[in-house]
Amino acid sequence: MFKQSEGVWVTHPPDVKSMNYTENDMKIVFDNAHPHSWDDAIGWVKKDAESEHKLGEGQAIALNEDLERLKESSAPFVDNYKQAFTMAHRGRK
Repeated sequence: MFKQSEGVWVTHPPDVKSMNYTENDMKIVFDNAHPHSWDDAIGWVKKDAESEHKLGEGQAIALNEDLERLKESSAPFVDNYKQAFTMAHRGRK
């Protein structure tokens, strides 16, 4: 994510594993993205989650990382946010 500091855009790389999100955050993704694939959910998180003030930066980054991991592992898409949350959190430490 980018932040503006004294007129210059800089990145602040967060420690993604220290960020977390709740089942309700996953519900926000599913309620807003109406996803039919991991790509749909990822697209909404990347494009709209912060700009619409639905998720904080930490939650958006962590969700994006976990959803990307599900996609890359060829995990079957589920249309239930509770199942998606459980699947996504399996890889969290």
